[in-house]
Amino acid sequence: MESFGNLFAPEQHGFLPGVSTVSKLFVWTNFAGEAINNKLQLDVIITDCSNTFDMVDHGILLQRLNEIGFSDKALAFVRPYFHLTFQQVKVGGCLSKKFQATSGVPQGNNLRPLLFLIFINFLPDCLRYSSGLGFADGFKFFRVVRTLKDCLELQKHLNEVSNWFKGNGMFLNEEKCGVLSFTRKLSFIDGHYNVNKRTLVRKTTCRDLGVHLKASLRFGKHYTNITSKSYKILGFVIRNSKHVHIDTTIRFYNALVRPHLKYASVDMGSSS
Repeated sequence: MESFGNLFAPEQHGFLPGVSTVSKLFVWTNFAGEAINNKLQLDVIITDCSNTFDMVDHGILLQRLNEIGFSDKALAFVRPYFHLTFQQVKVGGCLSKKFQATSGVPQGNNLRPLLFLIFINFLPDCLRYSSGLGFADGFKFFRVVRTLKDCLELQKHLNEVSNWFKGNGMFLNEEKCGVLSFTRKLSFIDGHYNVNKRTLVRKTTCRDLGVHLKASLRFGKHYTNITSKSYKILGFVIRNSKHVHIDTTIRFYNALVRPHLKYASVDMGSSS
């Protein structure tokens, strides 16, 4: 995967060396923190695409591989990987005939995330009206909003993103998409965004990659959740470490409790 690193858009933080859930959260919370510190508003469009890994069109994926430099011999080697994939459907005790799968990246192997990233790598080309960040198939697009005109520009971008998904055989799940406005102003610009003529739900909080975020970019709810979870695990460790050496107890703590307390702490510190 590392040898392909330079091929991928910098907005992508999933399955690549040097980036992670923490790096994605770090960039995003810094954008939001900068807007709040400047007494501005940052509107974030939270997208959700249905069954993305299973909707990867084989023909389009082979075209993507050709575009990034795969030779004819390399494509001939990869093509059977898709064309020899067959599926069956079982309902009750009845099993359908085998049929050739025309979409989806096969599960259970190391090529699955790489092929998916190659397929979706061209999505950030839509970022003309706003900024965006992604982790695998989860994308968020955002823009500083000063007037309603900025909301219209962000809607233009959302339209292009929706059209990109449609053009590549995928579809945004309107029910799970939403909008969150990061600001601490008492009155904010209430822009209305829609996907396929369906108005997105406006949220005051969201959970992204394990971290609870509020519109004010305060982490009180997240602190409460991780503290409660850590106490429960700590109780389990103490109850089961009564007859072991203290060094073993410390190892249990470092392995089971500390990761929950430490996860994404740099993101919360940078945006406070």
